[in-house]
Amino acid sequence: MGDLAELGRLRHYLVFGREDVRADRDKLMRAIDDYVEEMTGDRTKLHAQGSSIGA
Repeated sequence: MGDLAELGRLRHYLVFGREDVRADRDKLMRAIDDYVEEMTGDRTKLHAQGSSIGA
C-alpha cells in the first residue's frame, strides 16, 4: 500500500503545507479521495490520520 502512503503525504501537504487558491486545493483533494475510494472502498481512509512520527 505504498500508493496510499504517497497519497497521504500529498493530501497532508495540500491541507497543511500549501498556500494556494482554495478551489484548486479542494479539487485536488477530491480527486485523491476519489482515487483512494477506488483502491480501498473508503474515501476517508486518509482523513485525520495520526502522525507517523515514532511509528
